[in-house]
Parts: sequence; C-alpha cells; structure tokens
Amino acid sequence: MTVGKLFHVAHITEDLAPLDDWYDRVFSPVRGVMDGEYAERERRMGSLLVIGDAVIEAMSPSAEPEAAAMPIGRFQARFGRHWHSVAWFCDDVRQEWDRLQAFGIRVLQPGGLTDPPPEDGDIYTHPKDTITQLEFYQPQAVYGDPKGPGPFKDPRFKPGWTERWRSSPNPLGIERLCYVSIVVPDLEQATKLYCEGVGASLIFEGASELTGTRSAYVRLGTETVVELTHPTRADGLAGRELAT
Repeated sequence: MTVGKLFHVAHITEDLAPLDDWYDRVFSPVRGVMDGEYAERERRMGSLLVIGDAVIEAMSPSAEPEAAAMPIGRFQARFGRHWHSVAWFCDDVRQEWDRLQAFGIRVLQPGGLTDPPPEDGDIYTHPKDTITQLEFYQPQAVYGDPKGPGPFKDPRFKPGWTERWRSSPNPLGIERLCYVSIVVPDLEQATKLYCEGVGASLIFEGASELTGTRSAYVRLGTETVVELTHPTRADGLAGRELAT
C-alpha cells in the first residue's frame, strides 16, 4: 500500500471568487498553497484551502468559451455546485496504476492519456469505475527541493502544523476531517470495489435512521476514512443525491 496523506477534496462551482470568499468567512482556512490560480491545460480556476488536516480544492471553469467543453466545465454544467473528486498523495504511482488496472478500473493521466504509465505525477480513475473520480499523486524526483513540485507549500508537511492550526482563527473549532462520504448505488459492490480494487480496508459497517442510509466505512491511505453510503429511503439527502 503506497497511498498516504489526503491531498484534497475538490468542490466545483460556477464562479470561484464567491466560493473562496464563503470558505474564508465560514472556515478561516490557511492560504498560500494555491489561491485563484488559472490552469491552462484544464481551462479552470482553483484554490487550495487548508482546514485542519484536510485541504479543499475549490474550482470553477474559467471564463473562456473553450472551458465549457473541458471536463470541469462539463461537470459544472451537469451537476452545478457539487463535490467532484478525492485525491491522495502516494509513494509509487506506477504501483497504484497497476493495482487499479488489474481490477479492471480504467486509469487516466492529465489530458486523458492512458499509456504509457507514468513514473510520477498524477493518475485519475474513470469516475464511472469508482463511483467518483479518485486521484493519486506522486511528487516528482525533486521531492526535497522547496521550490520544486509537490506538497512543499502545503503547511501540513511542516513542523508545528497542528499547533499552528489550533492557534488560527478557526471559528468552528475544527480539529480534523472525520470522513468523506460517497453515495453509492450498491453498497456491497462498492465495498468490494474499494477494498479489493482500490486498496482500502473495511473498519465499520452500520445504518442511520436519521440520514436514511446504510454505510461501510473504509480506510484509504494513512489517515483518511471514506464512508460508502447507500440510501434506505428515497426522500432523504442521500436518496435525492443518488436519484440525480
């Protein structure tokens, strides 16, 4: 298992600035990793917002007409404001590529390339094969260079981060991310997929009358819990989400 720390959870909107402002007002995240930057290859805008031990990547299509035909533009047009994907750091992206492919999960590189497998950088699962898109990122060989690519601006990798976060404004008193929830059409099938195909381990199963769901909680990476959840009634939040 080479998957490590959670990289980020992506949140898509139609316009980045208001979403950035909302996160600032509600969560007071630590900034400085990426703030309102433009990615030409993907025709999108993005910010990385550090909240406790987790990072939210707020994203929107850019204002260019071409952005509507790109993956982020198409996703936003179909689903509106919505969570998009989950990403982790890993030590060996080629090993993760081989694991996923062996289970029949389609794997993409930035730009949609599928071959040859990369030696470092990003890979993405096809969202139809893993219910949502999963990203695995191996920083390049210049891992020790603070000016190079990788998680170097990420304050969570620096000594004293826990103390720094606790002393930040943090209006909601957040300590850490509890879990990431993924609504699934078939709980047993999804649990098998994530445990056998993606490399997670099952830690708990249960049901909630309050949310109208049955769930399997799996550990993926060194510290992240993913809740795979299936609605038990159509009128709950999860039921409505699955229907759309």
